[in-house]
Amino acid sequence: MVKKKTNIKTSLNSTLKSFAQTDEQSVVLARDVTTSILVVSLLINLAVLVGWLALQVTTQYDIQVAQFLFSR
Repeated sequence: MVKKKTNIKTSLNSTLKSFAQTDEQSVVLARDVTTSILVVSLLINLAVLVGWLALQVTTQYDIQVAQFLFSR
């Protein structure tokens, strides 16, 4: 009877450890996905800002910059 309780307890502990590892992996994956989405968003916003600044600073390339940014 004691061996069965010990085996059940050991089995329960190993199951809980595997759930904890899976949960930690999920948290890390969620954090990585969030970070990558924010980096991509930042790069897109930076490109639009640079294009907008180019339109504001110079009039020489207005048509080319506008066509590049807002082409269909």
